[in-house]
Amino acid sequence: MITKTYKSKYETTITKKMLEYDMYNDKLSQRQIAEKHKVGKGTIQNLQYRYGLEILNLYKRRIPEKLTKKQKELVYGTSIADGHIFRKNKKRHGALKIVHSVKQEEYLNFKYGLLKDFVRTKPTIQISRVKNSVSVAKSFRTLTHPFFTKLHKILYKKKQNRYVKHLSLEVLNHVSSFSLAIIFMDDGTKHNKSKDFCFECFPYEEQVIFCNWLKSKFDINANIMRYKNGHRTRIHSKSVPDFIKIIKPYIINCMKYKL
Repeated sequence: MITKTYKSKYETTITKKMLEYDMYNDKLSQRQIAEKHKVGKGTIQNLQYRYGLEILNLYKRRIPEKLTKKQKELVYGTSIADGHIFRKNKKRHGALKIVHSVKQEEYLNFKYGLLKDFVRTKPTIQISRVKNSVSVAKSFRTLTHPFFTKLHKILYKKKQNRYVKHLSLEVLNHVSSFSLAIIFMDDGTKHNKSKDFCFECFPYEEQVIFCNWLKSKFDINANIMRYKNGHRTRIHSKSVPDFIKIIKPYIINCMKYKL
């Protein structure tokens, strides 16, 4: 189908450069651009065709091309801990889902505030019922993006038809001080004068990798302690002051009780 266009009297007042800014920088829809310039939607459509501009679909308008450094650091941290990256199938990119108890709503909102450019809907209530117990949480999930696909490939391994998280240097080498603070806010806890990472989901060998990485990157000493049916990583009491110094600038108010 060939679309006919007509010369518009608005070409001198709505230039190609202005329209490109509205479409690609502000990511406005045709209706929004028309309202901004006080013209009809048809006028904007005609100008887009005359200027040869690619009309962005809803997905491209809603999601930035790249994550910022801060957003990536948050994603690396929470993906190792409480966050979950999933892919519906190999043809679709990955997405990130974050769930926290309503008691940690402030913390969830903090993460949402950093990632909202990649989220279609605001956090929602999630109610789970197990036998006679009811738990209430809030959650949000991002739109799909190539960055989440890339991280999924290095963080998850397929085991018995399901994907399981694995700690490796390939992932840890992306972890910053901010990311480490996120991991601790997600999975950290007090133990007397020490601090634990509740890493029971990771095997002993992978927690050894984590301990060696902590020593190499931050000069923090840690070892692995048996806990129930698994293991936890524990910061040595002598290293706790240095550890706190690293993460404290990033710990939000509602999570300071872990310090």
